[in-house]
Amino acid sequence: MKAQKKTRESISVLILIGTMGLLGLTGCSLSEEKSLRVNQAPRVVSAEFFPSKLKQGDAVVATAQSQDQERDAITYQYEWFVNKKLVHHERELPAHLLKRGDTVSVQIIPNDGYNDGPPFKTAASIVKNSPPKIVSIQLLPQPFRPGEAINAIVTGFDTEGDHIAYEYEWRKNGEPIFSKYGDKVTFEDLKKGDKITVLVTPHDGREAGKPFESLNLKSSNRRPSITSNPPHQFKNGIYFYPVKASDPDGDLLQYSIQDPQAGMVVDQKTGLFQWKIPDEISGVHHVTLVVRDAEGEGAAQKVRLDIDFLRGTS
Repeated sequence: MKAQKKTRESISVLILIGTMGLLGLTGCSLSEEKSLRVNQAPRVVSAEFFPSKLKQGDAVVATAQSQDQERDAITYQYEWFVNKKLVHHERELPAHLLKRGDTVSVQIIPNDGYNDGPPFKTAASIVKNSPPKIVSIQLLPQPFRPGEAINAIVTGFDTEGDHIAYEYEWRKNGEPIFSKYGDKVTFEDLKKGDKITVLVTPHDGREAGKPFESLNLKSSNRRPSITSNPPHQFKNGIYFYPVKASDPDGDLLQYSIQDPQAGMVVDQKTGLFQWKIPDEISGVHHVTLVVRDAEGEGAAQKVRLDIDFLRGTS
């Protein structure tokens, strides 16, 4: 009995030792697996920054493409160099750090959470001139009538503060009329409804900016004018006055009398005014004759009629 008991105890001890050994080995593999593995540092494959053509006033953003053997998440450190001097450590280089003529490059260092990869530095790029821009164009006067001088009021902007010169191309109904003419022009042959624009190109002494075209300035209607003078005589007891008027736009005209008195008539198309003056009327009277075009623009003429004098001429 004692021998059997001793044998069982020996077996239990061996089992316990084997179990502890197994547990020890298992624990080692879980805790030291990462340390036993040799981590491969990430590597930047390519890098660039945008915009690729640098101009003063532009902020610059770097981008990178990387590889990591274990496919770990990669973060980056950025080192921006302006004229070979380290100036910034963020992904975006602010615009105020750049001026025309500077050389710019960026060095990017990848990290996978365990190791830094080798630095990758881009080629240097030069900050170019920023061409000037047109902000607005206003054409005056408004409304505009044919025969009037047109003035272009241009507002421009240049990032570097360079002086801006402007080139003007004046257009009528979309067709160029005057090129490189200046900011003020007079069209002699405009008709009502003609549309005037100007295409302006800015220059800063180094390069031209984008052309900018104004809004249409539409030639407005011009009012007619009465060109005749009233006669001072009767004809067969009736006062006749063939009113004459002209319209610079060639519109058809319509004639009328403002507050007509008894016996007064005017031909709406020809403008012939007649007044068969009643015998009981005497003294001085005033008549206002009006002419209007199709758009309602008009002119008026006030006529002074001395009835007694007129009767003496008949």
